[in-house]
Amino acid sequence: MKKLMFFWVFFVATFLTAQAQDTNTTDEVSEEAVAAEVIKGAGGKTPEERAANQTKKLTEKLTLSADQATQVQTALLERINQMQTIKGMEKGGGKRKAAAKETMQTFDGKMKTILSADQYTKFQELREDMKGKMKKRRGKQG
Repeated sequence: MKKLMFFWVFFVATFLTAQAQDTNTTDEVSEEAVAAEVIKGAGGKTPEERAANQTKKLTEKLTLSADQATQVQTALLERINQMQTIKGMEKGGGKRKAAAKETMQTFDGKMKTILSADQYTKFQELREDMKGKMKKRRGKQG
């Protein structure tokens, strides 16, 4: 009988303790904050931050003028936003791949009009170097 009484006291105490704890361990998060986190990519940066960082790097490597830098940043931001939309598309059927390819071709065309011939050649070389680095990185993973 003592064991049964001890068990019930222990059970009730445990139950009451569990009920007294705050079950809402996460802070209240607004929908805007959740949407902002979903939009962020590549290390938690917003598309605007990513475009600005990429523009800064290209400005240094290609010696862009202020006007070119502004145009490049606009083109990069459009491409980043389009690629995020594409990432949200359903997989399969090759629609995502085709949409991404079209987006990259459009971006490439814009860059060709913004940059001088020498800058565009250097831009293509930078892109090929990046592709090579990505292939090496993927090769090490799998």
